[in-house]
Amino acid sequence: MSVGVEYYPVTIDVDYLYLPRQENQVSSKSHVKTLFDYHWHTTQRLMDCAAKIEVDEYHASPGYGHGSIHDLLFHLLRTDRSWRLALETGRQLAPIQPADFADLAALRLGFAEEQAAWDSMLGLLSAEAVGDAVEMTNWHGEPVTFMRWRVFQHLVPTACSTIPNLPPC
Repeated sequence: MSVGVEYYPVTIDVDYLYLPRQENQVSSKSHVKTLFDYHWHTTQRLMDCAAKIEVDEYHASPGYGHGSIHDLLFHLLRTDRSWRLALETGRQLAPIQPADFADLAALRLGFAEEQAAWDSMLGLLSAEAVGDAVEMTNWHGEPVTFMRWRVFQHLVPTACSTIPNLPPC
């Protein structure tokens, strides 16, 4: 299944989000917590690197991907928040807007809030629920089912894929 992303002119293949869990795949709660700790650490490191470059370079678009370094970091925040809210509410809600996160300081605050919200949600999640299917309603009002652990594993490497877009720091 391909899903059109409404805010970017791309289509991504998300079949793996629908596949049932295999017995040999790691999906324990402690594993998920470790992955998210790594995610937050990497995201913080990316923001620290971004803080060391000139503002013009930070906002400059290389002409590919999601745009500038700021745009990439905003994409990470929007993705983290959108999936968390979908998992919590069972609905895809309206995403955050770029105007609300116009600079790196605003993104840092947004990521701090998001980390706290994810930590709270993961803390309340039972070990058994990590491997459960999650039903939610998409933007079009259609019911969809995702494997919760696959959503987690989809989010965590996203920050790592941003690293090549930053200068060494």
